Amino acid sequence: MLTAEVEIIKKLTGVEENRISFSDDGFMSRGYVIDGGRLVFKFKKRPDTTYVHEVQNLDYLNKQSLGVNLQSVAFKAEDNSYLGIYGVPGVSLEQYALNDASRIAIGRQLGEFLRKLHSLKPETEIVYPLDELIEVWQARYAKARKTLAKYLDAEDLTDIDALMTREMPDTLRGLGEKRVFSHADLGDCNIFIDSDGKVGVIDFNESGYIDEASDFMDITDNELCAVMLDTYGADENLRKKVEMQRRIRPIFVLDVYADRDEDTVRKLIQQVRYNL
Repeated sequence: MLTAEVEIIKKLTGVEENRISFSDDGFMSRGYVIDGGRLVFKFKKRPDTTYVHEVQNLDYLNKQSLGVNLQSVAFKAEDNSYLGIYGVPGVSLEQYALNDASRIAIGRQLGEFLRKLHSLKPETEIVYPLDELIEVWQARYAKARKTLAKYLDAEDLTDIDALMTREMPDTLRGLGEKRVFSHADLGDCNIFIDSDGKVGVIDFNESGYIDEASDFMDITDNELCAVMLDTYGADENLRKKVEMQRRIRPIFVLDVYADRDEDTVRKLIQQVRYNL
């Protein structure tokens, strides 16, 4: 923990230091969690980090009826150096023990949430065109290829090269693009389940207009994702886009974990092999 940042939190909230826990896992921000998540503070690590979009998105979304628990803005720095937000209760989907009943209950909540979220039309400059996404995924794959080469044989690498350079872009472009206002980073770590089984969603900093398949691709549980798609009312076209994006996800996210988390790398490699 950085002393200066802790002092800011103590001054704003009146809490003692022993109630503050520190997380430095983020790429853009250092995190400080108070009382197990009742309040969360982010302090930027990089000069280009901004919380302006997250503040705008949370202020807007809390005026809607989306049926899930949402964060709300508690404190914001005029110079954009930090953001304090009221958290959502519960445990993350990463740590939640899913069973058949909870998959259905959670999947239905998330599917309905996305159906409502994707119908909104807020003003924002954040737009992710499909061609730009494809370029980003291919660039991240290029960074991850050395890691893949440690675990896969030449034939598998050739297949992945073909997938990332030809099959994926051709398939997604052929299926077309339907941009909607989306969370744009809806993975297991950003979904929380409270003691009553109600879903909460956090981290709307990247939210903007992107193809609707984006909000399904990072859900790791296949059956949960299927319930979400059914509740959402997904057509065959959307299901094919989601299938392709879920297929390539473990390939391009490897670049994030390559030098940090060997266990996660091995799990991702298993997913890559399974998808092949």
